[in-house]
Parts: sequence; C-alpha cells; structure tokens
Amino acid sequence: LYVGAHLVQSNGSGGAMRSLRSGNESLAGELMVRDGTKSIADSACAMTDITSLYIPDSVGYIGEIAFSNCGQLTSVRLPAGLTRLEEGTFSFCSSLSSITLPNTLTYLGERALYNTALTSITVPAGVTEIGIQALGYYYDNEVNFTAQVREGYVIRGYEGIAAQAYANHNG
Repeated sequence: LYVGAHLVQSNGSGGAMRSLRSGNESLAGELMVRDGTKSIADSACAMTDITSLYIPDSVGYIGEIAFSNCGQLTSVRLPAGLTRLEEGTFSFCSSLSSITLPNTLTYLGERALYNTALTSITVPAGVTEIGIQALGYYYDNEVNFTAQVREGYVIRGYEGIAAQAYANHNG
C-alpha cells in the first residue's frame, strides 16, 4: 500500500507494520519498488518471500527492519543516494549473498546486515558510524543461541575510517 510516495502497509493487527502481507499470503518473487517512491516504512516488507529487490534512486529513506526476515532474498539493489541503512534493515535475510553499499552511505545501523549469507562487503569511505553486529555476524542456534562472528568474513574499506575500526574491534 502506498500513501503518497511512501511504501507502507498495516497488517491490521494492532497497527503493527507488516507490509505486503495479506492473511497467510506473502509477497513472493522479485520486488521492484515503484520509481518515484520517497521512503519505505519500518517493517514495510518484513517476513515476506521476496527473492530479489530493486529500490530506485528516488528512495531516500528505508525504515528499520524494513526487509528483516526475508529468508528467500538473495540480492538487493540499493538507491544510489542512500545515506543510512537503518537498524535491522536486512537482518535475518539468511540467503542474502549480494548487495552493494552506495558511495553516499554514512551510517550502518545496528544489525543492518545481521545473519545474512554475505561473506564479504565493501564499506564506502563516507561511512562514519557502524552499529553493533551490523556486519559479519550470524545467529547460532546450535551454540547458546547467540550472535557469532562469521569465520572468514571480509570487510573491505579504507585505512583510518569506520570500517577499519569495526573490523579491528570485531575480529
């Protein structure tokens, strides 16, 4: 459901945002967000069965956990001018193996890319803040049900910026 140029949808239960779900039916397959869309609401497409995602350059804001728990999602195209990837945006997208962060990005929120299939990522030079467990962590349900650092995960960035500090701190 769009309200003006904003992608939002209520699931009808207590006003909680759970976009693009209707009863037991879930959005599935490729999702191409409509050109001209300005923002994507918190939880807008969480827990859907989308497999690939195209977000046009007109989108300037993607809400918290907007695409969280999309277990079939494998690839994402982010808008070129995006400056923030909010908390949990793609958390628990366990099949996500392809995403390129735009050069305009300045902020990676807590658990933005937590528990994905990514094995490496390039962090743009302009990123000044990276939240806890934003990159390289997965949920281990066999060992104490805790967050673990993904062995062999590679963070590429530039010396002296947030990516280097994050990588050094998180092993």
